[in-house]
Amino acid sequence: MSHPISSRKDALANIASYQAAASVPEVARRMRMVHTWCATRANDRWLFGQAKFVGFLGMTAARYLAGDATKFGRREEAALIRWFDYVQRDSRLGREVHEALADFLGAHGHPAPRSDVRIMVDRGVEAEVAAPPGALTGRISVDPEICGGRPCIRGTRVRVIDILDMLAGGANEAEILDDLPYLAPDDIRAALAYAARSLDHRVVEAA
Repeated sequence: MSHPISSRKDALANIASYQAAASVPEVARRMRMVHTWCATRANDRWLFGQAKFVGFLGMTAARYLAGDATKFGRREEAALIRWFDYVQRDSRLGREVHEALADFLGAHGHPAPRSDVRIMVDRGVEAEVAAPPGALTGRISVDPEICGGRPCIRGTRVRVIDILDMLAGGANEAEILDDLPYLAPDDIRAALAYAARSLDHRVVEAA
């Protein structure tokens, strides 16, 4: 009997296992039918695993092909949402990860993902990828063990939303740094840049 994962570490182990499982012809054949993928990043490249593979403990190609994880409906997504976020296709991060998924599927003989594919991105790397290039990169951290996984200034418990709230309340940079002397000016700019990137997706209003 399959049990849902209980930690981000379990999920990452399953994504790593899926890289090996993908070499099994029947696993590769089924990729074209996958509706929901999980993605993480290692050594500057995206790694993918099917949600039903990633969301259950100790998955292997044999267990997956035996249908072991398909007997429990959508329980895997309820587990994965604790450590993964659905990415907006039209955001900068969404475009990057969808292109990487297309490359991954292409390497296994599939021309493109299905049109309604969804991707859940590892929250532990999401902030670093979403941050703009340059000096601000890496100042934002997302750790499931800190502040409930909300984006924070790296090495602190100061959330991005805390800085945004202070700015919205009328505080200027000098006042924020006076209240939080362990921050640097670039931390404030990184929080603003992260918020801007997070909102970089199209909003469609119903007629």
